[in-house]
Amino acid sequence: VMSNEQMSNEQMSNGNPIMTITKASEIKTEIDELIDFMADDKKNTQRTYLTNYKKIRKAAGKDLREVPLEDIVLIIGALTQSYETQRVYLTTWGKVNYSMPGLEYPKPYRNYIAELRLKCTQQLKIKNKERQVSDITLDEINQHMSDMYDAGDYQKYIINYLLLKLFCRNKDLDLQIVRKKSDVSFNDTNYLLLQKSPKQIVITRNVYKTSDRHGTLVSTFRKVDDPKFYQAVVDFATENTHLLGDTDGEYNSINPVIYRALPKGACESMYLRAKLKQVYEGGDINDLLKISKLRGSSTAMLLSSYNQSFQEEE
Repeated sequence: VMSNEQMSNEQMSNGNPIMTITKASEIKTEIDELIDFMADDKKNTQRTYLTNYKKIRKAAGKDLREVPLEDIVLIIGALTQSYETQRVYLTTWGKVNYSMPGLEYPKPYRNYIAELRLKCTQQLKIKNKERQVSDITLDEINQHMSDMYDAGDYQKYIINYLLLKLFCRNKDLDLQIVRKKSDVSFNDTNYLLLQKSPKQIVITRNVYKTSDRHGTLVSTFRKVDDPKFYQAVVDFATENTHLLGDTDGEYNSINPVIYRALPKGACESMYLRAKLKQVYEGGDINDLLKISKLRGSSTAMLLSSYNQSFQEEE
């Protein structure tokens, strides 16, 4: 008796079957194949998809390759009302079903993904309107940053610091952390370079809203000027390779991470408005020009956004 073994007699030699024996431990399951398919992905990405796979597999009650597209849409819809989570779940199902070499995502699948992306954007806009509060002050922002630093929550501290110092948008903060200058390139990635000699942090933004007009933006923060910020980055970078964690580069996965880092009800536009208010009251045109350069926005647009609360820029 051959337990946990499979015999195949499909091949023939001289009219006689050739028996091959494969141990059960060598038979790859669906999840094994998914792991192989993601071998080159980041560890965080692999963990995310494997966790999603297990949740969907449990809800479906069978391997995901046995579940048609129309059925998986209903299953993930019952699992969560968040369109963003539904999109991530559907992407997981897609990885499982189209992980074989040469396979392409069919149009019906791509249509579902596109529809979910649109719903995500609409849902996020509604949530943003619900959570928005009156303008926040620079003193409140600085106090929040101090609280985050004292609590050892360096990710939130760094996010707040960069929003306040660079006056940037959320997507600008999708930063890959590197330690060598040679690792920074002018491509489709934003970088946070942690240098030891000289001791400084260099932020390189290749991807942001107006990059087609303003090109790559590079900002340097020296340790001697702000040792607290430098040390926060050093401590955070010991266990992290991306500032925002494992996002897919889309607004709907970036924004929630940033919103959790800000004071309750705040958003990045409030940080810009708080600074613009200071500039407006102080009347220093050089400060306005500095913000324009750092953000990649015209001075006219900055003044317009200051006068129109929570309006989308450009």
